[in-house]
Amino acid sequence: MSSAGQLSDLYAEFSKDVQFFLVYCREAHPIDGKNPGSKPVEDPISDAERRSVAKKFVADMNLEIPTLLDGVDDAVGKAYASHPDRLYLIGKDGLVAYAGDRG
Repeated sequence: MSSAGQLSDLYAEFSKDVQFFLVYCREAHPIDGKNPGSKPVEDPISDAERRSVAKKFVADMNLEIPTLLDGVDDAVGKAYASHPDRLYLIGKDGLVAYAGDRG
């Protein structure tokens, strides 16, 4: 099962008790970047472009999890070392209760 499928399963099982949010950060492999990927996505240069790419990603992955958008300044990605992906559990007090490893 893909990581998106596993995440969707967790969301389905626990979303009544836990708030889930995905944060869409900088595209890891834009076609115009240092390590281009196979997806035909250019690196967005505005928040509007990033929003468009994020919407397509969420739709293509068939995700129902609420998704937030990191701006093109990558403030969230930098603060949480989000690449390639990370899982954080944040308590009601706002403190990080769990920080997962990369990937």
